[in-house]
Amino acid sequence: MSDDKQQKKPRAAGGPRYPFINLQKALERCAQFRAAAGDHAILATDARVAWGYGAKSSGGDQTIAALRYYGLLERDGAGKVRLTDGAKRYLRDERPETQAALRQQFAFQPRVMRQLWGDWKTDPPPDPSARSILKVDLGFPDNSAAEVLRIYKQNIAFVGMPASATLPAVAATSEGQNGGEEEDESPPAAVKVGDYVQWRSNGVEQFTQPRRVDWVSEDGSHIRVFGSMTGIPVDDTTVTEAPKPPALGGMAAAAAVQNVGRQAKDINVLLTGDRLQITADVDAAGLATLKQMLDKYEEILKLLG
Repeated sequence: MSDDKQQKKPRAAGGPRYPFINLQKALERCAQFRAAAGDHAILATDARVAWGYGAKSSGGDQTIAALRYYGLLERDGAGKVRLTDGAKRYLRDERPETQAALRQQFAFQPRVMRQLWGDWKTDPPPDPSARSILKVDLGFPDNSAAEVLRIYKQNIAFVGMPASATLPAVAATSEGQNGGEEEDESPPAAVKVGDYVQWRSNGVEQFTQPRRVDWVSEDGSHIRVFGSMTGIPVDDTTVTEAPKPPALGGMAAAAAVQNVGRQAKDINVLLTGDRLQITADVDAAGLATLKQMLDKYEEILKLLG
């Protein structure tokens, strides 16, 4: 695609595209892909499963997009993906100098990473200034700006390229340069307070139901969910829909739970079967509200009995 055509293509509403994981993790995903598929193309659904995601997981889609941005993965026919020649060489060639050169090539395959290197090299501005540049000058949403800055710093540290170095040429793949149809990929979902997420660690989902996010770190790298002080890496989470309450005995109970839950934003109620999971972070006034709400919860459980 020519530069003129790229300039005429409209920017997606979610802001510029970027890989939602750093290069080190992307290469780990490549190794997992190769363990499952070797050098062959496989269905995208099978790739998601190889990475520990559900066959229709948005996290799997984001991983495919990220690996394409880095020039590690490419499409192969309808619904299939395969490792690029560069990715296969990296996984097979054990010479340190070859792997180092390939890491530098991969790190700067995404357009935004090349642009930031041109502006910042190995010395980005202080975080507030850097995030402001990403938001105001480059058009990234707030959470995305923090993620892009974090990923850029992690990639620079991982490849260890000196500031005096010249960027390697963008590698061409069967889909063209710069990860192929980069602008057509679904944008990574920035995690924000109020979202519901599933946390997957070592291929295992950690929550029986999606949990609501109530804190995001300043650099966007970690979150906490309501009722827990555990910091969770954003890279290991997938934004999902809010858990759906059961149908009545059911519909009335579900409506009642929702109505009650609206009375206090710091009281989280999750209905699972005939049980209520209640988590609260309240002051004295909130405690008084919770006491009043408990009577209503008792009525709800009776509806389900």
